[in-house]
Amino acid sequence: MRTLLAQPPPSHPSRFGPLLMWLALALSCEQQPRPWSAPPDGKRVIPPRHFLPTAALSDSAGAATAAPSATPPTARRPSRVGGLWVSCYAGFRDSGVPNVDVTRLGLLCGPENGMTPHGPIVQGQLAPAQVATVALQATTGHCYRIFAVASASIDDLNVVLRSPRGSVLARDDSHDRWPIVEPERPFCALEDGTYSVQLSAATAGTFALAIWQLTARGSRSRR
Repeated sequence: MRTLLAQPPPSHPSRFGPLLMWLALALSCEQQPRPWSAPPDGKRVIPPRHFLPTAALSDSAGAATAAPSATPPTARRPSRVGGLWVSCYAGFRDSGVPNVDVTRLGLLCGPENGMTPHGPIVQGQLAPAQVATVALQATTGHCYRIFAVASASIDDLNVVLRSPRGSVLARDDSHDRWPIVEPERPFCALEDGTYSVQLSAATAGTFALAIWQLTARGSRSRR
């Protein structure tokens, strides 16, 4: 005769098990406040930096401050060639009075580029095949610009700048009666001394010449 052993009834999982686990998890989360939530005393708590947008960070007073840039902005440098050196005389028209025109031309291009007059305006007369020479006392580290205007009887006024040794440093290549040396930038002296500004024309007439100076930073005039 077989003996039948009593076995416990099969266990069935409770239908309320998952619900009880979800409620326990929810209660544990409620008990741990978020780091940026306000505490009972009402004081504001600033969240950690990684919770804030990278565009701005807030200090304890709540003021927005710009986040540091990966690459610092580059300072804008003034143009050494062209730019204001050229645009300053773009609309210039001579009136036929050399000393008035050269003064106006210098005021248009001098102060706008940080230059000041270097001595008084020089006036003179030219005959065909004649060269008029104006002395320029230059200082090492200083930069200069020559403005010249001729009377209406001269169509093309030529200007050549020579060093104290006699070599040509700059010249006017335009074909008009109001040359600028140099037309796109100032020229800078590499040595102290007397430079020569030579003017000539194919026809007779009068001229006026003005020299403007740009003093380099950290240099001192020795005149």
